[in-house]
Amino acid sequence: MSALVLLLSLASHAGAVQDYQPGLPEDPENPAIMAVNNSVSLAYLNSNLDYVEPSDEQAFNTGTSYLDYERASLNGLRLAVNWMSPAYSDLYVHADWDWASGRANYTGFDQKNNPVTGDSGATIQDFGLKIGKGIVTGRHWMLTPYGTFGGRHWTRVIGEGTSGDFNETYQHLYAGFGGLIQYAPSEGWVVTGDATLARTFYAWINDAPDGLSHAPLGGSPLIKLGLEADRRITDRLHAFIGFDYMYFRYGQSDVYLVPNSNPQLVVMEPASETNMYNVTVGARFAY
Repeated sequence: MSALVLLLSLASHAGAVQDYQPGLPEDPENPAIMAVNNSVSLAYLNSNLDYVEPSDEQAFNTGTSYLDYERASLNGLRLAVNWMSPAYSDLYVHADWDWASGRANYTGFDQKNNPVTGDSGATIQDFGLKIGKGIVTGRHWMLTPYGTFGGRHWTRVIGEGTSGDFNETYQHLYAGFGGLIQYAPSEGWVVTGDATLARTFYAWINDAPDGLSHAPLGGSPLIKLGLEADRRITDRLHAFIGFDYMYFRYGQSDVYLVPNSNPQLVVMEPASETNMYNVTVGARFAY
């Protein structure tokens, strides 16, 4: 028995010696954080849409605070790739793509100010790119400021399933800056916080039946906040869960003539606000 205890003690000691020790001057990056930052991941995405067109009481007095709004819980996926290299001063590159689709509950008003409710289809795609530099701030910590660029495409099917359904599409790009803060409380866990402040540009709407073709919607601030917990399962395989939030606005479009209307009608796209609440559950492969 004593020999067995001695062998186990020696094996444990040998393993401890071989374990990577974060915080050493010659290699200060925490290995758990570096594993997360050098990985590919695929996640289930539950994306909750909160879209509203606020009421303009002078031009469109509906008697409420809104012209219309949509609420939706969409299902999809998120694909992401991370890369960070100590050989290049902890240069950090991240790319991600989201796709989510489903039905939204629509509440609004017709031209006679009568309440209208129904369902609409929604398919949303988002992409993002981040380039930054990791900064080791402690034995278990890393900060990574970055610049970011991305975009969004939303296909909105009005009156889905009816004879008069039609598509509206919204699109914008954005650019800005942000930062990650990562903490590894142990070898198997990494918690990542993420914050982005950006501005949208090249925002437009297509609504062919109403005569809107790439109608500009201006630019607005865009805010993204995220929190993720990553758990190492094996040396390469990780599981994670995350939550993130995004906010942006669209401005009011110019006034356009409605095609083939008699008498001649005009239309414009009102200003709107969008809040997105996303939950992800997925797997990560550290390469």
